[in-house]
Amino acid sequence: MMINENNPKLIALLILHEGLRLSPYLCTAGKLTIGVGHNLDAKPILGVGPWTRITRERAMQILAADLQEVIIGLEKTLPWIETLNEPRQAVLVDMAFNLGLKGLLGFKKFLGSLQDKAFDKSPAHMFDSKWAQQVGYRAKRLAKMIVTGEWA
Repeated sequence: MMINENNPKLIALLILHEGLRLSPYLCTAGKLTIGVGHNLDAKPILGVGPWTRITRERAMQILAADLQEVIIGLEKTLPWIETLNEPRQAVLVDMAFNLGLKGLLGFKKFLGSLQDKAFDKSPAHMFDSKWAQQVGYRAKRLAKMIVTGEWA
């Protein structure tokens, strides 16, 4: 069974990694962002602009919609993800949320090791990337979740 967008541990993980901002800000890539890492430049929201403030409840609604989109994309592209337990699925959701599905799919050796259940080899493939250098502790936390199969 696939993890869903209402999973409280998944939501907490993403808030830990992305932060929660109720006013728009420029992310490290220079994109206008709000809520939990929602890129307004890529996905505008009607009525939300540079000077808009949203409620926490609205931020959670936006996050749920974003997560649903990511999860559906993962299910279609990597159907074997359902064979992983929830914490390992959450790692893929977190990475796809951060990198985009296309970005995650570039981690071919990492994904291959997960599909083969070679969880002890997976972190090396995660760390051999520009992404791991950019996100620092996030990559370490996610790698630990892959190896242990437990929530961080």
